[in-house]
Amino acid sequence: MKDRKLVINKSEAAIVRAVFEGFIKTGSTTVLVRSLREQGVRAKRGRLIDKGYVYQLLKNRVYIGEAVHKGTSYPGEHQPIITRALWDKERCVWRRRPAADCRRRYEA
Repeated sequence: MKDRKLVINKSEAAIVRAVFEGFIKTGSTTVLVRSLREQGVRAKRGRLIDKGYVYQLLKNRVYIGEAVHKGTSYPGEHQPIITRALWDKERCVWRRRPAADCRRRYEA
């Protein structure tokens, strides 16, 4: 945070993007976490990534430039880390729609 506003940390943003893209590709948090651990990817506080971290990351609307207050989402004042299209693809996979259907619906 700087002046009470969120500021993007480039190395952490790269991990966030990798998690979203990896989940879309694999469709499995277990496979994704195993792959990230093999690569030595660590969470913000230096611990190896686990499923709990991935779950929290995948449902955090801050990454698409929104702020949530008391369960309601509002446009944030910060820049998004991932695109809305990537978020929508991830949500599609999360809901267990067939991957081909997700690709057709969200490919630009």
